[in-house]
Amino acid sequence: MDRGDADSVIESTLSRLDVTKTYAESFKHDVAKAFQSGAISEKQYQRMNGYIENFLGKISVYEDIFERIRGARLLASSPMCYTSEKGS
Repeated sequence: MDRGDADSVIESTLSRLDVTKTYAESFKHDVAKAFQSGAISEKQYQRMNGYIENFLGKISVYEDIFERIRGARLLASSPMCYTSEKGS
């Protein structure tokens, strides 16, 4: 895998994580509305909300990992990282 492919995978993954997070947050809002309307019990609400919070936490972990990878790759490719041998 060349550098461009790896960068594409990182950016694509971050984009998909963002979309998934947005979907999960929307679903969380829908669950709250269902509870407020009486469509689901408090126990169901708490359980579903717990699952969603857990899922959102996992997404945050993966976002952090991929952000760090992207940052490290950008740092490694900056001109200041080259040794004097490479710069000559």
